[in-house]
Amino acid sequence: MGKTYVFYNPLAGNGRCAESLGDLDQWIQGERELHDMTAEDRYDEIAAKMTEEDEIVLCGGDGTLNRFINDTQGIEIPVDILYAPGGTGNDFLRDIEKPIDCEPFSVCEYLQNLPLVEIKGKRYRFLNNVGFG
Repeated sequence: MGKTYVFYNPLAGNGRCAESLGDLDQWIQGERELHDMTAEDRYDEIAAKMTEEDEIVLCGGDGTLNRFINDTQGIEIPVDILYAPGGTGNDFLRDIEKPIDCEPFSVCEYLQNLPLVEIKGKRYRFLNNVGFG
């Protein structure tokens, strides 16, 4: 069993996501490495040291998923990417008809060939919606 890289958004779930990281103990065995996504900018360095036995768990909500897919754009992620819901609205979770208390599940199939939107000359991928306000 490899290492689990947990990327979490402490702002998700009205600031309760970081508190719920202990809940992952029932699903994650072995070594883990925590990364606060609001302070993270080394995705390429982290991905480069991953092995096939490792996995990523994203903990947060829709914004967390959005941030991850755009912050890692162009970076080869060689491991399974699991999602542990911890957001407030959880639109993505509802769209795929999963319960809020589900165990972490692979989202790799949902992260392929995502649509793009261009805003002020920069291209962004989006997963379940895009809003302009």
